[in-house]
Amino acid sequence: PRRNLVKKIIEGVASLDKIVTNLLIYTRPIKADLRPTNLVEYVNEVLAYLEVEIENQTLPIRIKREFPSRPVNSRIDPSLMQQVLLNIFHNAVHAMKENGGCLTIRLSRDRNGTKAESQAKSKQRRFVELLVEDEGVGMSEEVQKKIFNPFFTTREDGTGLGLAIAKKMIQEQNGQIHVFSRPGIGTKITILLPYYP
Repeated sequence: PRRNLVKKIIEGVASLDKIVTNLLIYTRPIKADLRPTNLVEYVNEVLAYLEVEIENQTLPIRIKREFPSRPVNSRIDPSLMQQVLLNIFHNAVHAMKENGGCLTIRLSRDRNGTKAESQAKSKQRRFVELLVEDEGVGMSEEVQKKIFNPFFTTREDGTGLGLAIAKKMIQEQNGQIHVFSRPGIGTKITILLPYYP
């Protein structure tokens, strides 16, 4: 009984530590150290971490890459973007944990930004599009409207800060993030980052 109690205390402290760490990240100003990066190579490196986790947990999830053969260049902060991608990848894996499925990662060049951004600038900016699509449980429209709100979560072990932090980090890198989901079908997360030829 004492061991079980100690185990619960350790789990509780780890959970609190995670919440406090995320809260500090969210409240502090973020300054991106932008560097020219080939996203094809970079996203592949981040996916390698995820593949090890999926294999270790023997989850029925496969990863499908749809990348161009040529480099796809942007200016990102590699450290910040790794946190963003791992958070989004982990959410996708969690959504498919029970029934499994395919996690599709797609990269494409020369996408335009939102209409508001296009109208605000006389010269339209070009973006790299990074799409993360899962075959998980999906989300209702009501949940989709709240997922970037701090402390909103649908997971028992979630802090509700992961996607709020991800959005803040992407905006600091001059990017955008959008979500589209359907219950029982899956979720698409689209990240737009400035394209540099």
